[in-house]
Amino acid sequence: MDKKEEKKEERPLDTTTNEQARERGVEIVGHQLWRTVVKAWDKKAGWMKSTKALEIPGLGVLVQVTTKEGSSLAEATCFVIGATLQDMGDGTYSITRP
Repeated sequence: MDKKEEKKEERPLDTTTNEQARERGVEIVGHQLWRTVVKAWDKKAGWMKSTKALEIPGLGVLVQVTTKEGSSLAEATCFVIGATLQDMGDGTYSITRP
């Protein structure tokens, strides 16, 4: 079987923490600066949506939105000037503005 014929393992849709990712064999190097705002998925329907954020102190928050449906993937980013991240205490963060 050549590389074109190799079947890739499906990426799990329900990974939400670094610990879960490591348990599944994902290598993470360095500090994880992106924070999960929200993540939702439906394994049966094969879709996943997530919002992650990266706070840049004194400037704002870079927001990344990901949508995966079947084998299709779409991502978008935007910068929210003056925003900060608030730890919600459950592994997720909230984007707040003054």
